[in-house]
Amino acid sequence: MVNSGTYPLWRDLAMSEGLPTEALKTVIGGLCAPATAPIGFDTQAARWREEALKAALLAFLARTSAE
Repeated sequence: MVNSGTYPLWRDLAMSEGLPTEALKTVIGGLCAPATAPIGFDTQAARWREEALKAALLAFLARTSAE
């Protein structure tokens, strides 16, 4: 689980051209992890995760096709 406020950070890391290959597993894990919420399921956090993951997937696809 991650803090929902970190999804933009994980997205930015995923989209960074300087991201080392060794860090990909950690970044993908952060983007896929559900958010912690003191009151149960947080629909806004789920939406933030979905948006961050969508943006990151484009960067991941570009990265794999470039290699």
